[in-house]
Amino acid sequence: MTEQNMTQIDDVFAQALAKRKVQAAEQEAVKTNSNWAGVEYEDIEITGLIAHQEIVGRIIGNPIEQRKLSTDPKLVLQSSIVKPDKKGYIKVNWPIVEKNGKYLPDPNWILTKFYDKINEGKWIKFSDGILKDEKGNIYPVDHLNIKGKNGEWVKSNIRTKIFEEVETNCKIGEKYPKSFYPSKRVVCNWIDRHDTWCKENKHAKILSAKKAPFEILQVDGSKKVIYFTDTGIPSTLYDKIFEHCSAIGTMDIDLVITKIEKDYKVFDITDYPKYILEASNSIGVKTRISEEEKQYTLYDLDKLYRVSSYRKLKKHLTPLFKLCDVELGTSFEKELEELCKIEEVESAKDQEYYYINEVDNSHGITSKEDLHELIESDTNIKEVSKGGYDIFVAKQSNTFIPPVEEQKTEAKRREVKTESVNSDIESLCKINFLNWEKLSDEDKNFMVGFITKFEGTIPSYKDSTPLGCSDESCFFKNTHIVTMVPVEVNTCPVCGKFLS
Repeated sequence: MTEQNMTQIDDVFAQALAKRKVQAAEQEAVKTNSNWAGVEYEDIEITGLIAHQEIVGRIIGNPIEQRKLSTDPKLVLQSSIVKPDKKGYIKVNWPIVEKNGKYLPDPNWILTKFYDKINEGKWIKFSDGILKDEKGNIYPVDHLNIKGKNGEWVKSNIRTKIFEEVETNCKIGEKYPKSFYPSKRVVCNWIDRHDTWCKENKHAKILSAKKAPFEILQVDGSKKVIYFTDTGIPSTLYDKIFEHCSAIGTMDIDLVITKIEKDYKVFDITDYPKYILEASNSIGVKTRISEEEKQYTLYDLDKLYRVSSYRKLKKHLTPLFKLCDVELGTSFEKELEELCKIEEVESAKDQEYYYINEVDNSHGITSKEDLHELIESDTNIKEVSKGGYDIFVAKQSNTFIPPVEEQKTEAKRREVKTESVNSDIESLCKINFLNWEKLSDEDKNFMVGFITKFEGTIPSYKDSTPLGCSDESCFFKNTHIVTMVPVEVNTCPVCGKFLS
């Protein structure tokens, strides 16, 4: 890396540090002036932090405050909300706004409005003579609470069922509820120094606060290990990383992170031998990121950790919206229905459709609406799958290699494969999913729109983070691979079971 590039990186870090100072000032101003009277689909390689063990690696990209690319570290507001059957959770990513130096849930998003409505109230001063202590005694007029405030925020709906449902957000058997309100997480691309995976694959990993193994027994008696991971790292750890890097003026250095109970220690590779072990020092890199590492493929964090869809909220949270509407006189269920319709239209616009014209050899990629107009204007234009489109384009550029006639077995295999590729996604769904017809039309349309291709009988999803099927013995057709179904879909297309 040139001196000029090093200066550019450090300048970006300095700008991020400056923005943090501005945010801190804005937050302080809000505290001073407040009128108290009024938180997809591809396989992701994860580096997990391990308790009492030094983890060495490097964050790739600009700090959050100077985020410019979809691969730069990303702040995610995420909550785990219990499902209606109380047997599990869904992860919900909330849209973010920056206000007065803070990152907050978008107040105009439906789930934020829902949460705010349930927790609405008013500020009551101790001097009003209304508030009482635990023994039932009215506070003195000059009383201040442990935070030095002269009053408290009193919620209006604490005796409603919907308030209880949100406050007791936990599944059956768990003692302590999870927060319905989102917590701040940070996801980032990470070069792992503990193995050669990044170097061999020319690809970054993602850093996570936890990576716990879990064994699944396969039908043939073998065991498959899957991992439960946290979404990125807590923002408190990222803040420690930022503070440490601010002292040295750059993030472009190998970090050494140690998880200690619920806290973390952050050093860098130059802190040997005073603060880090010889083992960490021996694998860490003290220099700037190398030219080779700059070419690594990075995860698109905007794609992997996008705001949860309205369809997902509808599937899992409709009972809560209904209850709120009944008890508090809101209309969230109706609003959500309308938002789902708009989202479906927008999704159809964004989806890519492929077409060819075998008469004049024209071809292209367009939206569903535009494709219909093209077909109406020219009957020689026809819609094809991506595989059929790729073959057509290859033939036009003379790069298509037909099967070798002499190799009849191989030719036959390729012929079958080509026919499968040319089949549209919906046809392949009917072939590969034994209980495809049990899905609603809405679920079928969603699946077809989110599957990019099939590898044999296994679908690849465009971006949705899939759940497993509720039946762990459910496998994709002719495989021992556990069925993965997008979280927005209500019924497993393989075994036909309802996905709660």
